[in-house]
Amino acid sequence: MSITKYDKLIRDRIPEIIKASGKRCVCTTLSDEEYLTKLDEKLNEELAEYQESKSMEELADLLEVIRAVAVARGNSIEEVEAIRQEKAAKRGGFVKKLLLTEVCDLGVCVYEKRVDWSLFKDGFAIPLEQQAFFQQSPALVTKPGERKDITLVIDGTSCPVELRNLPINAEKNPGHAPIIQIRYRPTDDAPQVFKRVFWKSWEDLSLEKSSATPKKRVRTDLKESFKMLTTDDPMTFVIECHPVED
Repeated sequence: MSITKYDKLIRDRIPEIIKASGKRCVCTTLSDEEYLTKLDEKLNEELAEYQESKSMEELADLLEVIRAVAVARGNSIEEVEAIRQEKAAKRGGFVKKLLLTEVCDLGVCVYEKRVDWSLFKDGFAIPLEQQAFFQQSPALVTKPGERKDITLVIDGTSCPVELRNLPINAEKNPGHAPIIQIRYRPTDDAPQVFKRVFWKSWEDLSLEKSSATPKKRVRTDLKESFKMLTTDDPMTFVIECHPVED
C-alpha cells in the first residue's frame, strides 16, 4: 500500500471524490488563522498554475480562491466586485492595453501655442513676451546667431530640436528685439509626432495648403494647442498636447 503525503488546502468535495475512487484520505480542520495562511498559499499556487497554462479552468480556480479569501476575511465576492467596479469607474480598466514607460514632474509653462502649419514643417517662434525665460536661464541663454541642442518630449517620444537665436543686422535694424525659435526639419521626429497627435489639424491644414484658395493658417473650429513645460533637466521640455477628442 502506497501513501502520498500532502499539506495543501483542498476543495470541500475532494474527500468524497477520493472515496468514490476507492481510496482513503485523512483530512484535518484548520483554525481560522491557519485557514487564511493556507488560502494565501493557494492563491499563489493557482496564480502560478494559470501563468503556466493560461487556461480558463485555472483562471476559474483562481477566482474561486479569491471568493474564499473574501468570505474568510468577513466580506463577500459581491463586495469585492463592487470595489472593482468603483475603481474601474475612477481609474479605468485594462481595455486600452496601456503600458506606462515614464512619468515626469511637469514644471512651469514657458510657452503655449495653437496648432498651425509651421508646427508640422520647421518649428515655431517664441514670442517676445515669453523670451525672458530662455534668456535668463544660464543653460539656455544665447546670443544672436547662436543655437543650442535641446529635447522636446512629445507624446512620450524624445525629439532632438534646436533652440536658435536668429542673427540680426544691428546696423540695419537697430534696437530690433531678439528672434528666438525652436527649429527642426520636416523629416525629423518632432514634426512626425506632432502629425500623429494633431492628425485632424494636419489633415485640414494639408487640404487647405493644396486648395486653390487657401484659408487661414489656424483652424478656428479645431482649436488644438500645446504647452511647453520645464523639467528637472534645463535642456529638456515636455510638450503637453491638447488635441481635439474624437
